[in-house]
Amino acid sequence: MSTSIRTLRMFLHSPAGDKNLIGYLSRYGDILRASFNEDYVEDAVLRKEKDPTQLRGRV
Repeated sequence: MSTSIRTLRMFLHSPAGDKNLIGYLSRYGDILRASFNEDYVEDAVLRKEKDPTQLRGRV
């Protein structure tokens, strides 16, 4: 088992083709961790406050 830290960036692609960084996926041994960018989380919260039905089934 390798104990080096491996990290992948996670992107969300829009229908227009824009690529937005939403967070990171990291692995240390057999431990996986997903971390989300603060901007992405704040944007999701603001969208939900505007229209609570918009994120139904995704939260």
